[in-house]
Amino acid sequence: MAHEKTEGVKKELKGIWTRMVGAVTRDENKKLEGEAQIVEGDNLKDYGDQKENIEKGKTRPGDPTNL
Repeated sequence: MAHEKTEGVKKELKGIWTRMVGAVTRDENKKLEGEAQIVEGDNLKDYGDQKENIEKGKTRPGDPTNL
């Protein structure tokens, strides 16, 4: 597993936690911060997938069917 994928998962989990804290405390900024972290983590995971596909020699590394 690429380093980027593990970092992406960590960011997503942190974002889920931050969003939950924002929901419980009714802090809209915390909820939005959590959403941003989730999206950032997802993008980092996608980047890791593409990087792995390039290393495997796939011709279309961004194609989701390559996984």
